[in-house]
Amino acid sequence: MLNNEEYEIMKTHVEHSIAIVRHLPSLDYVIPVVIGHHERWDGTGYPRKLKGKEIPVGARCLAIADAFDAMTSIRSYKKEYTLEYASQQICAGAGKQFDPELAMEFVKLLDDGVIKIQKARHSVSA
Repeated sequence: MLNNEEYEIMKTHVEHSIAIVRHLPSLDYVIPVVIGHHERWDGTGYPRKLKGKEIPVGARCLAIADAFDAMTSIRSYKKEYTLEYASQQICAGAGKQFDPELAMEFVKLLDDGVIKIQKARHSVSA
């Protein structure tokens, strides 16, 4: 778990990502998605504390995919969680962290095998 200082540093990745993308005019359309992917449906996210449909739909989709990937991937500070656990967490976050319709559709597509998860062949460590 990150302490407050580490969490504040981690949150700066949004600004760093935007700084990179701004140099690529052909990717201007992704800027709102990158900026908003850590916003939360209930308005408690960052950087702008947007709520509900104020959050661009692409950012709402990326938030679900990013969270799912984080849960199911090995990280230097944690082991990977099972697909079932990650799916349950997406459902639990529906209406709080995630757009409820998109979260439930993501889980349905996962359950129906439309979204297929491939295991990484390597792990990343710090």
